[in-house]
Amino acid sequence: MELSLWLAESPSKRNGELLFLAYSPVWITILLGVIVPFKFYEEFQELEYFAVALMLSSPCIVLPFFLKSRLANLWIGIFGFAGNYFLTHYFYTILGANYTFPSWRLNNLCYRSPCTQPYFLLYHVFSSMTLRRLKAAQAKTSSVAFSRLVQFVSTAILAYLTALIEALTISNLFFIHSDFLSSSHIFPAFYKVGSLLYALYFIVSYPMFMRIDEDPSDEWSFLRTTGNALAASMLVTILLDFWRLTIGPVVDQHHHSWFQQERKLARIFLWKRYKSHPFHIL
Repeated sequence: MELSLWLAESPSKRNGELLFLAYSPVWITILLGVIVPFKFYEEFQELEYFAVALMLSSPCIVLPFFLKSRLANLWIGIFGFAGNYFLTHYFYTILGANYTFPSWRLNNLCYRSPCTQPYFLLYHVFSSMTLRRLKAAQAKTSSVAFSRLVQFVSTAILAYLTALIEALTISNLFFIHSDFLSSSHIFPAFYKVGSLLYALYFIVSYPMFMRIDEDPSDEWSFLRTTGNALAASMLVTILLDFWRLTIGPVVDQHHHSWFQQERKLARIFLWKRYKSHPFHIL
């Protein structure tokens, strides 16, 4: 396998990718090979959860400074914080989900931002490598339009698989609870539909993260990286809110009658807008 077709051309970005790939087996072994199977998390309290998250994320944050590969960390840090602090509320509203593990709370959410860093880095490095290799394979064999279509479909598939695998592997660790979990005896609909909702994060973030320093002649600054991460966060917010207003919650939420009314009003507004201006609904 020719690694040059998978890894970034930029030396600093390539070094960062190799570092995150090399460290991933370490934190995965600690988390999924020790803590989860031996159920140490059942004894964890707020301090233990935070300490484990900090321990797993520290190498991802500190080591890149020695390799001059800091932009990926900055981007993931901003995007992960936005997801944890703002966007998790959509999981509460749409899926009726809740984290019940002991944790310090921020914005009425369980604070787990440090733990997001290592696994979001792995997701985005792996997706960048996959999409980069796919793009190289298509360079001389397809039209630009077809290549972009394949890239989009591949990104969507990667996004859904990422969301589904994460839901299946860490739901016990973070004590994710939802009334939707018991809606199917064979394969909980929570995982299927919830993963589709979660995949909206990665449909946006994968291609936007990949752009960072992808062209060696176009060096990114901290300011540009920050703007890109904030733009990705805003796009995900728009997609989640569009789901909230159009599709609505996937669980029966009688205690959120205000939400049902808001959803109904939004649909009436969109329908009236379409009838009056069918080609200018947006």
